Amino acid sequence: MSSPPPTGCCFLCQRPAESDCAECHRVFYCSPDHLQVHRGLRGDTCRPFRIERSVDKGNIMVAVRDIAETEVILEEGPATSGPKNKTGPVCLECLRTVKDGSRCSRCGFPACNQDCEWFRSKICTENLTHTCISYYGCSSQDLGMCKI
Repeated sequence: MSSPPPTGCCFLCQRPAESDCAECHRVFYCSPDHLQVHRGLRGDTCRPFRIERSVDKGNIMVAVRDIAETEVILEEGPATSGPKNKTGPVCLECLRTVKDGSRCSRCGFPACNQDCEWFRSKICTENLTHTCISYYGCSSQDLGMCKI
């Protein structure tokens, strides 16, 4: 139920666009940033899609050419990252490994040094400690390893 965008619409945002991709001539773009999205970070291949608006589904991705069986269509980085789940305790302020068992004097979470403990103390409270122990089933000794 989608209708292709009229000639001259940006492949990504649907705004009016005057330039088409010089490599594939299959999509229009409205800015250098949107051209970079179409060409990828390395700029070595054109993305095989455009975004269209469907009345009943909203924005949808539509192929603009045949897509090879193993071709990567879109790559995204992680939304967030953190320490591996099989590491020892890490400082919750800077994520460095805490080797000597140092902990924040207020909440008991790992802190690698006085500076990190000072920053951590601004956000840690007695309530957080009690919530972690009761809700997540952590013991006070395991607080630094508790997965929140």
